Amino acid sequence: MSPGSTVLLRGHVDNAQIEDFRKKGGESLVRRMALSAVQLSRDRANSVKGKLIKDYGITADRIEIVGRGWDEPIGTSDENRRVEVYWFTVE
Repeated sequence: MSPGSTVLLRGHVDNAQIEDFRKKGGESLVRRMALSAVQLSRDRANSVKGKLIKDYGITADRIEIVGRGWDEPIGTSDENRRVEVYWFTVE
């Protein structure tokens, strides 16, 4: 990775169960599960961060993580279980 560059990791989770949560517990359950989804997405991004540090020697202070939960679906359930990697270079 080039000197001075940084990485942003944005974790996401599947949104397929929202309607099930709504049926089982209403909006209060959806809100509680949304918080869990944010944490799961952060954990997913943090796992990638650990791999970048361990395998590629990128220092932790150059990697930022964000958990987006289920707020930004893009397609199928599998596609929503993802970590997006953004690499910002200094020019």
